Amino acid sequence: MSEKENDPMAMLNFDESEFQRSETLHADAPRGPSEKRICACGHSVGRHKVNQFIKERTAYICNLPNGTCPCKELRPTIKVRDTRLFVRKTLGPGVAHALIRGIQAVKEKSDEDYKAIEWLMSPTCEKCGREEIKVSPVNMSFQGTFTEAGNDVTVFLCDDCRYPGT
Repeated sequence: MSEKENDPMAMLNFDESEFQRSETLHADAPRGPSEKRICACGHSVGRHKVNQFIKERTAYICNLPNGTCPCKELRPTIKVRDTRLFVRKTLGPGVAHALIRGIQAVKEKSDEDYKAIEWLMSPTCEKCGREEIKVSPVNMSFQGTFTEAGNDVTVFLCDDCRYPGT
């Protein structure tokens, strides 16, 4: 019997280096009951899986009980006690965004859990770079086009950049 006959992966169309890359990428998005981080898209980091079909960059698929979020970039943003309330859909920017809708759901459920939310990022506008400023989550494509509801990535913008010319 040849070595290939004993190798269960011999008939698959990837090599050991691709397997190792996959294992490394999956380690970046830990899953399980101990995962308490929420991505900028408004959903638990544990719901994100690496999309191995996009080779030019690390891309993710965010799976929800009622469908798939279009988030393609894992960006842990807050840490919470209970991730179960972070399954809402983004309906638009700001208060209609899934992240804010989840935070509001925590506030309505438990004042103690609401006060325990920990931000993992500093309030910085991702367009103009101003720091220590109030920001809102806004969805955009990787090409820089802002969208009303879910798209490739969530960015945080100050009001001046979110509403230019007003």
